[in-house]
Amino acid sequence: MLAAGTHGGEVRILDANSLCCRLEIQAHTSWVNAVAISPDSKLLASAGNDRWVKLWDTATGEQLLALRGHDGQGSCTCRVRIGGCTVVEPPCEVVGHAAGVPPTP
Repeated sequence: MLAAGTHGGEVRILDANSLCCRLEIQAHTSWVNAVAISPDSKLLASAGNDRWVKLWDTATGEQLLALRGHDGQGSCTCRVRIGGCTVVEPPCEVVGHAAGVPPTP
């Protein structure tokens, strides 16, 4: 399984062998900056230029969690821990979080 984000806010889940799109999710209101798939391929995390980090069910496309992320404009560093793996999207630095979400140490 592969995942890709678009400038239009879509996240596409692709079959790794055929590269056919299995699922398309309207995940964000603008650029998708990062995507990560859990080791068991059941969850997908996405981080968008709209300042949200979201967790998705890869089988259904259902949104499981949404966190208001960073305070800055443009892209930012997003840390998402899935199944023991931490995914970091470079190159910027998180300087704060909105809505009471604490920074990741």
